[in-house]
Amino acid sequence: MAQTLKCCILLCFAIAQPLLAGEIPIAGIFDGRWPENQIAFRLALKDINDDPNLLFGHTLKPIIYTIFPDQPPATNIAFGCRALESGAAALVGPETSTGAIASQLLLASRQLPQVAFSTTSPALSNEGLYSFFSRIIPPDNLQTQVMVDLIIKYGWQRLAIVTGDDDYGVTGMQGLIDSAFAKTWEVLTVQRVPANLNINDGRDVLTQLKVVQDSLARIIVLHVFPDAAAAIFRDAEVLGMIGSGFVFLASDGSMYRPQTVMNLADPAGANRSDGLIGLRFNSPDNALSRAFLARWDTLDNATYPNIPSSDVVNVYVKLAYDVGLVVGQGMHQLGQATVDQIAAYAEMQANSTTSCYDITFPFGNQLQAAIRAHTVTNALTGVVELQPDGEPIGSTYQILNFQGTEVVQIGTARAGAGVLDITEPVNWPGGMVTVPSDRPLRYGTLRMGMITEFPWTFENSDEQWTGFVVSLAQRLGEDIGFDLEFYAVEDGQYGALDENRWTGVVGDLLRDVADISGAPLTITSARSAVITYSLPYIDTGYGMAVRAGATTEESFATYVDVFTDELWYLIFGSIFVLAIGVGMFENFYYHGERKEQLRDETVQKELERARRKHDQRVKKLSRTHSLNASMADNIRNWLMGEDVKTANQFSSTNMVYFSLLLFVGDIGDSMPRSFPGRAITAVFAITYMVLVHIYMASLSAKLTAAVPVELAVSTVADLNDARITMGTLRNSAPESYLLSEVDVSNVQGRLNLYNSVPEAMEALATEEIDAFIFDDLIVETGVVEHATCAIVKLPLVWQRFTWGFGIGVNVPNALAEAIDTKLVDYQTNGFLEQLQGDWLPALPECNQVQVESNAFEPVHLDSLVVLFYALAVIIGIGFAMFGIEYLALHGSRYVAEKRSSKRLLDSRKASELDVMPLNDTDGLVVDVQDLTQDSGTLSAQSSAKSRTPADDQFDADKAQLAAADLDDTMEEDTMAGKSDRGRLSEV
Repeated sequence: MAQTLKCCILLCFAIAQPLLAGEIPIAGIFDGRWPENQIAFRLALKDINDDPNLLFGHTLKPIIYTIFPDQPPATNIAFGCRALESGAAALVGPETSTGAIASQLLLASRQLPQVAFSTTSPALSNEGLYSFFSRIIPPDNLQTQVMVDLIIKYGWQRLAIVTGDDDYGVTGMQGLIDSAFAKTWEVLTVQRVPANLNINDGRDVLTQLKVVQDSLARIIVLHVFPDAAAAIFRDAEVLGMIGSGFVFLASDGSMYRPQTVMNLADPAGANRSDGLIGLRFNSPDNALSRAFLARWDTLDNATYPNIPSSDVVNVYVKLAYDVGLVVGQGMHQLGQATVDQIAAYAEMQANSTTSCYDITFPFGNQLQAAIRAHTVTNALTGVVELQPDGEPIGSTYQILNFQGTEVVQIGTARAGAGVLDITEPVNWPGGMVTVPSDRPLRYGTLRMGMITEFPWTFENSDEQWTGFVVSLAQRLGEDIGFDLEFYAVEDGQYGALDENRWTGVVGDLLRDVADISGAPLTITSARSAVITYSLPYIDTGYGMAVRAGATTEESFATYVDVFTDELWYLIFGSIFVLAIGVGMFENFYYHGERKEQLRDETVQKELERARRKHDQRVKKLSRTHSLNASMADNIRNWLMGEDVKTANQFSSTNMVYFSLLLFVGDIGDSMPRSFPGRAITAVFAITYMVLVHIYMASLSAKLTAAVPVELAVSTVADLNDARITMGTLRNSAPESYLLSEVDVSNVQGRLNLYNSVPEAMEALATEEIDAFIFDDLIVETGVVEHATCAIVKLPLVWQRFTWGFGIGVNVPNALAEAIDTKLVDYQTNGFLEQLQGDWLPALPECNQVQVESNAFEPVHLDSLVVLFYALAVIIGIGFAMFGIEYLALHGSRYVAEKRSSKRLLDSRKASELDVMPLNDTDGLVVDVQDLTQDSGTLSAQSSAKSRTPADDQFDADKAQLAAADLDDTMEEDTMAGKSDRGRLSEV
């Protein structure tokens, strides 16, 4: 009661008399191991104080309390009590959920607002118990929603959980456990470790991890602090629970100090945690963050003792800065009067000796409401906005992945929205290339004996084994349930019987050094007698690499050999058939060129007959008068004046040219006039066009399909040449085959042995050997790796369908059968084909040689026989039409000639023309004006100054001459041209 009365008196005094600028304490509880957080908080209060527009001239005074993990949670209550007694208007922190819960037990009852920046326990969301608690970081139940989304994405349904034994650990993963049960997942075990576990304090968690191992869990969720996470990875290595076969997911409790988790002070530390996937509250890389980092490096050690470098500035350091802004800006929203009263209260309380249990902050409700209602827009972590219950609005997480000593952001997630965006590839533990399985490790860890053979098994730049066989074995381990431990076989050999002792990986399997083979191991009868083989995962045989000589020069034969000889003979024969056919049609077919010729011949005969008759009669005319003779000469010259067309453009020579031009697609202006000639010309043109296109396509395929080279060895038969030397790998299946089974003479004296494929390839390139013989697929990759066109690979030389690459195992029969079952599945679902596409390189173009087995095949007549059959049918139809029309034409001409002869005989029976002598009379003029086409008569009109009976007789004789000579010709010549008829009618 006395304390309440004192406060009322003080407040009345503050209202009555304005206060001078005062200090308002803001308390903070920070972990003593990480001074950077309290420094960031102090910088935020300084920025509030330096802003003249905030707090009305008052300043915020930071009061820092330091706590360490080995101190009990009650220490936080003591610090809260001291904050109340110092007149603090709010308390920031502590950094752990256990400490926040403990301090709220006091602060909630004393109405002192508490704002946290790193405590994430879902228990603190209980507004009824923790009514004066707010935080700017989302609770773990939102984080577990993101974990659920990750687990769904990768198809896992079996997991184990390891948490701390404090409130943060116990309650933090409850959301994940609830979701797992709701989705019928298997939570195999939940193990708790000391929350304050440190890698250097001598404690271990082997007992808890052994329980996890015995549960056969392969997906392990960590919800502990960074130091505890480092200790867990240390002990997991002891139990063989790191590397391929295990995946660790970590919450933000571990990820806010990833370097601590990696334990970089230990050289093996990063390898233990390699592949870890974790979540961290998102902190955008904006201009404010970059300015803050630059400012951090300028801070002096005197003002901020023990300040670390800016390398330690993580999201939690930024949150510690933001929480200072939230408190300061929220207080400003109360207005000057209230802030003045808070300053007066702080001054009064600083001089008071009242116990914290008797103090109630009079402005607690107002200040908490202002803090929750205000939005901070200039925060380092983005916009900070709280709900009325003190929880943050919006929760975005970074998805991080440990890749060696680097921490790589591989995606982002928005809690509660189901938005999961993975943008970068995941580095899985142990270098696994596929998503690890959650199936149990029923067969434990198998030792895999490795032989370097690119691209099957080899070490990458990170000294991790990878390749076709490794990917296959890892997939088998995930699906069946075993982990892999890789080691290099001591002698680096595949394995052969040498003096009653097996060498290489086969020997290691026999001596229990290896459980499974890590090499492209060829299945042979000798090996199958001593070790267990899986089914072949890829078929192969023995191939051969040889040295290439000079490239074969292109010649005229290169272009001729596109078609077979028979096809060329038929093509050129068809050209001459076309020439003969069109020539016959055009010269003898009535409706073609022959039509014009026949017409011209008929006209010529009739004109010649008229000329002879005219010559007989002109003699009579010339004896009477010179003018009559001149007129008669003019008529004769007209009759014989214009030559009849006799040139034939479809002669035999021209037809050959025509056919050749048609073959190359250019016939100029010449086209046959007869229908058969046009028909077979069109068919031949189409045929020739098809042939030309087939030729060009085949020629292109021949020139580009493969590089023709000269090879010293191109077939197995060439190996019998005593001058040819061969090579293969020592103690390999090809060595045994060449020495005991292959049908090649004197192999023993000509076979060189090498220790590796690159060594053999170099011997081949330097002409130490002429051929390298080994497993076909390995020869192919060896040629590709040699990266020169001087060495080429021949097609498969020896193949038996029982051969192939298999997995040698020294394991229980149940596991061997499981491997065979999975290999069949992989063949069916395309996984083996996918591995071939991913790992096996293709030969470069210059190594794709042409030998007998893949030589270019010319185009044969058989493939085009239908085309030539169709051509022959069209030619036959044309000749048939020609024969029919030709016979019909000659029959009609015979009838026409009979009729013409009859008319001519009738005309000769007519009375001969008597030409009367003409007197030499002045002014006699004779004009021939018209000769009609229908009647064939010739009429002339003569005009003179005087006419006599003799003149009338001359006109009659002249008309009779024209009628007798030309009437038959005009009636019979139905084929005569207009020009010929015109010449006969112009007299």
